[in-house]
Amino acid sequence: MTTVALILGTGRKNRYSYFVAKTLEKILREKGVDVVPIDVREYPQEYTNQLEGTDKQKDYESKIGISDALIIISPEYNHGYPGELKMLLDLAPRKLYEGKYVGLVGVSSGSLGGARCIQQLKLVIIGLRAIPFQYSLYVSNVDKLSRRGIYISDEKFLDDANRFIDKFLSKIT
Repeated sequence: MTTVALILGTGRKNRYSYFVAKTLEKILREKGVDVVPIDVREYPQEYTNQLEGTDKQKDYESKIGISDALIIISPEYNHGYPGELKMLLDLAPRKLYEGKYVGLVGVSSGSLGGARCIQQLKLVIIGLRAIPFQYSLYVSNVDKLSRRGIYISDEKFLDDANRFIDKFLSKIT
């Protein structure tokens, strides 16, 4: 079975990217994927390397180590990705990311769907010696998408998400 780490890259209050992450997790599980959810909130750091040598770091490294690939869901804040996401990614050594595909999902209440955030994250992924997946999922106007509980029910989003996941899984399996 394929194992995918699903990283939610913001710990902010009232984060819409949470609903995107939960919906993607549900879709992946329905397709028979073993999902390892990782929420940046579980690894709070006030400064870089604060968790170095701790059980939290070992837990994160273990989750990355058992995963065949990663999907990162990140909102775009001020034309970039959250700093807490970068600190989380830096918790594990490059050897744990090396050669793994990373799918990127940008989330924004604007019309670009986190495009600038995804551009910047691709450089980070390359720096980690991982492989940025050639397709990304851009979630625009996330605050206007219809939901049922914690899951997004918007048809266009679900079509786009399924297409992205199918392409991603065909690359990693």
